[in-house]
Amino acid sequence: MAKSLRLRCDHATDHVVAASLAQRFARDCGFGSRSASSVAIAVGELVSNAVRHAGEGTLEIIVLHGATRGLEIRVSDSGPGIEKATLSGPHDDHGLAAVMRLLDQIDIDSGPDE
Repeated sequence: MAKSLRLRCDHATDHVVAASLAQRFARDCGFGSRSASSVAIAVGELVSNAVRHAGEGTLEIIVLHGATRGLEIRVSDSGPGIEKATLSGPHDDHGLAAVMRLLDQIDIDSGPDE
């Protein structure tokens, strides 16, 4: 089993490929169907945002061992960033509200100023 998955995304449909690979990776790591589907949905949304707002991005999924077991999902891009205040507002035009509901923890680093 691979310990990480890395994928460069720069096409409008790459979120579909990323979601499929993430789901398979999660299943290979022992996640059940529901949890693997949650990983796929979250990855698809994050990659879609990176490509839509920055033109490209990089997905990396890392297997966590030890006291914290699970997967760490990282999507990075060089886009304009996101205002964290929009995540708690009534209108989430980035789809991140769904990601926040699906994952146990989410950290957002939106540039050097934050």
